[in-house]
Amino acid sequence: MPQSELLPTIGTILANAEPTASRAHAALEPLVRAHAPALAVMSSFQASLHPALELSSDLGFDAIAFAELAVAIEDTFGIDLDIADLDGCRTIRDLDSLIAAANA
Repeated sequence: MPQSELLPTIGTILANAEPTASRAHAALEPLVRAHAPALAVMSSFQASLHPALELSSDLGFDAIAFAELAVAIEDTFGIDLDIADLDGCRTIRDLDSLIAAANA
């Protein structure tokens, strides 16, 4: 989906988003914002990112952006992520769960 079509969808999802209380999510959100191609054009949008947002279809992540996010997550949380586990992450919630499991 072209970025021009993503903007209204993302705006609607983010406007209706319920904030999450997860500490991992609070630390993950700035990383997702920094690396999500679709959010680059919405830099002034300050609403919380909903955990159900799809990384590729909603936020525009491609393989390169996802790899950059993975490195940022490893650096921020001090964890080593397995690429196979990362491949299974489709949503922000999936990333939250992966980080929680790596920290357990």
